[in-house]
Amino acid sequence: MEQYAKDLYKSLEIASNDSLRATIYFNLVTYWTPKDSLKTFEYLEKGHGMAHNSLYLKGLYHAKKGYYYYSKGNLEESKKHYLTADSFLNKISGNVDSYKIQSDIWNNIAVIHQIEDEDEKFVDITLNKAIPFAEKAKDNSRLATLNISLGIGFMNLEQYEKAIVYLLNAEKLLLSQENQNHRLISMYNRIAESYVIMNQTDKAKNYIDKAREILKNNPDSDQKSIFYLIEGLYFQKNNQFNSALNSYNKALTFATGPNKTYHIYEININKVALLLDLKRFNEALQLGLFLEKDPFTDEVDTNKASVYKHISDAYIGLGKTENAYDYLKKYSDLNIEIHDQDFKEQINDLELKYDVARKEKALLLAKSSEEKAQFNLKNSKLITALALAGVVILLLTTLITLNYYRNNKRRLLQNEIIHQQKIKEKSTEAKLAVKNAVLESEEQERQRIAQDLHDSMGGMLANIRMSISQENTQNSSELLQKIDKSIVEMRRISRNLMPETLKNLGLEIALNELCESMSQKQFHIQFEAFDLSENIPFKIQLSLYRIVQESISNVIKYAQAGNVIVQISQSQNTINLTIEDDGIGFDTAKVDYGLGIKNIKNRTALINGTVEILSEKGKGTTINVECYV
Repeated sequence: MEQYAKDLYKSLEIASNDSLRATIYFNLVTYWTPKDSLKTFEYLEKGHGMAHNSLYLKGLYHAKKGYYYYSKGNLEESKKHYLTADSFLNKISGNVDSYKIQSDIWNNIAVIHQIEDEDEKFVDITLNKAIPFAEKAKDNSRLATLNISLGIGFMNLEQYEKAIVYLLNAEKLLLSQENQNHRLISMYNRIAESYVIMNQTDKAKNYIDKAREILKNNPDSDQKSIFYLIEGLYFQKNNQFNSALNSYNKALTFATGPNKTYHIYEININKVALLLDLKRFNEALQLGLFLEKDPFTDEVDTNKASVYKHISDAYIGLGKTENAYDYLKKYSDLNIEIHDQDFKEQINDLELKYDVARKEKALLLAKSSEEKAQFNLKNSKLITALALAGVVILLLTTLITLNYYRNNKRRLLQNEIIHQQKIKEKSTEAKLAVKNAVLESEEQERQRIAQDLHDSMGGMLANIRMSISQENTQNSSELLQKIDKSIVEMRRISRNLMPETLKNLGLEIALNELCESMSQKQFHIQFEAFDLSENIPFKIQLSLYRIVQESISNVIKYAQAGNVIVQISQSQNTINLTIEDDGIGFDTAKVDYGLGIKNIKNRTALINGTVEILSEKGKGTTINVECYV
């Protein structure tokens, strides 16, 4: 690391641009983080100041900041910066360095969950986030490390067979690379440990032997202590107690690294049980009493119970039954407490499930009662209407002679008003239905054209391209370029007509892709999404996608804008969409809205939403859409 830092400082002296200098500063952060916080922040801010508008460097800045807080134990702040880094790097595609950083980011987030005793989340994030980014980067070294981490994660979940699968994956990757002895020893140790726990000691010995062979040529390895601990476990399982004790003592001698204290505790927990097997009760008692005072014993109740049991057994071996009874009682009381706690957790789970079922039942009853009440209300209205009609008819019959002209005129006027209202309502419904039908027809036609372009034109162009490339004529290169441009343009038109990303990957990713595809050299679109649900009905997703597409098209055509912000968020059942530009704006009171704005309003109405258009000359335009799911 010292030589690494010297090389970085030399590179800094000859760096030709801000981008390169920022990268060097961020690499120096890695060197200074465990040594000097002031230096760390100095280089962080220097690098940040030179990042300018680079998404990669902004992502790297937050990744290094997340690493700093992670090393200081501030896991919440670390996670926040890691997620911010990922949001910047997600906007970059096809960048191997970006994929490597994202793999490291998600690996560290997974480890944070592991530290918080959330092993299931650790496994899920490693498997579905960190590993896919390492695969995109085609980085076998990272993939091997992540497979080892995943194996350890499954070991923590006591799923040892799954753990061995991922550890063996790591072995294949490591054996294909040079200078991987350190990782191979770590991996062989873990495989051997899993087989020992599963009582498959024959298989465990095979990997212990492999690790021992590598250690012969790597005597300074920090995996030495772990190796001797696992070798001791192996001997203890095979009742070779003296050999096991020898291995445990070696493990204590070679214990090193940041986890040294806990590792020594782990060795001693196994050693005290071994001393009892050897009937060396006095030594077992002294070690047990020492472990009782260790802070790690108080952290985990099962460890404390194990220590109490070992001390009790040592006292029994020494014939001190009174002392043995005291510790046996502590052990028994703590076990009852542990099991009582487990039982309470099970009861809480059952109560939660029962409460959910009860609420669902109450909801169904309420829905049934509501439907019944609505049915009764309809019947009541019908009976009331019939009764009123009878009264009116009777009254009209009685007074028809005296008030014929006056009542007839009034009745005709009332009927006319009602008739006009019904006509208006039907007209509104018809207009909405027509708009809906037109938009649905338009979407179907778009989908049909997109499919035809893809299936027919795409195949034809590809076929033509293949034929020309095989001809090897003088003009074939130019023709191939033109056809390639045609294929790209055809795909762009096809994607605009019916975005496959929206159907396959959801609204957030589709909008992000749309914004990236519509960005231009002098026209930047920033996309932000917050808390979007995956369960938004497709009709609403499509309408919101078309609203954004129409809005950006209008900005490009009329606004003369340099920047657009597209922001979409969800709070419970409410979705808010904002499209804001810094263009020339317009006077909303004087401008007649064109087809684009009308389409936006129509699509908003079809999802029972509201739309607000705010604009002033010289101050840009903002479109706010709100709807419910």
